Amino acid sequence: AIPASRSVAKRQLQGKRLPRRTVRMGRLLRFLAVLVVALALLAWGTFQVVNRTTQAWFEKDIVLRAQLAVNGARWALLSRWDPAQADAIREVLTEIAHDERIMAAAACASDLSLLAATAEYPSQFSCADLGRQVRQAPDTPAKDWRTATLDVELPGGRVHVSAVPIVDDGKAVGFVALVHDMAFIDRREAKVQQLILIAFGVLAVAASLITVLAGRLFWRWWTQEIRKFLKG
Repeated sequence: AIPASRSVAKRQLQGKRLPRRTVRMGRLLRFLAVLVVALALLAWGTFQVVNRTTQAWFEKDIVLRAQLAVNGARWALLSRWDPAQADAIREVLTEIAHDERIMAAAACASDLSLLAATAEYPSQFSCADLGRQVRQAPDTPAKDWRTATLDVELPGGRVHVSAVPIVDDGKAVGFVALVHDMAFIDRREAKVQQLILIAFGVLAVAASLITVLAGRLFWRWWTQEIRKFLKG
């Protein structure tokens, strides 16, 4: 026979079974809600870090490609670097702009005047505005001229402008401005965001299933121990 104390404890346990299950389910749901929020914050933070890092990589790659393109056409440009040969300079710029990611190009003299530009070159990127970023003053030594970059949102989409100095025998004769289409970067960023969201969804579902399974297993073990105790 079951002792009176254990019989009373058993009846009390049976009488409180439903409320305890309700409390346990409420705690489990609160835990899952906190877990989902934490995973969402983690996914958002991961996206921000990955987005900034990849964007920095892409912009660095664009600048490097611009410098390689200008250096590759350097001798062709220098041999025509004269206002009287604007058409010849434009032909070289058109060849540079054949790159699928380069929308337009322009050549600017050391006095920040326009030598030539392709037909698609945006007028808002003037030689004077870009020149103030390439060199600080008209008498700035050639070694202090630097590649200037600019990101702008145009009606047709986001573009990146690289102004690469042209130096001949230690003398800066001007710079070439290249306008890059940033649509491919925007597509990659959207792809990265999609992948992170998918990963977040998979982690959230997996974590929820594991938590529910662990809770059920623990509750089953706990009730079995209680029953063993009551049965003696």
